[in-house]
Amino acid sequence: MTARDVLKQNKDADIIEYDGKIFSNVTNLDWFENDRENISFSKDNYIGKIQKQTTSSLLFNDLSATKLPKGTKVYSIDEEGSGLLLVEFQGEELYYMELLEG
Repeated sequence: MTARDVLKQNKDADIIEYDGKIFSNVTNLDWFENDRENISFSKDNYIGKIQKQTTSSLLFNDLSATKLPKGTKVYSIDEEGSGLLLVEFQGEELYYMELLEG
């Protein structure tokens, strides 16, 4: 799945690209709310800062985001990269899950 695929379906999508993969904000989705309490947040797995905020799929690359501003710190939930990223934005923890093909 690419940023272009996602933005074609939903031009307002809240996504991040990291390591060639697209992650979508799942923080407020009902099914995720129940799982959230089982996730421990640690700043041990810092992976970088958002490099660019853009909604152009042509300019989308590693650590680009559609909604998060440049400089926002991004963390992985664990060292293995379990498909879940976490950011702190305006005092809130936001969770981004990897979008899989299909």
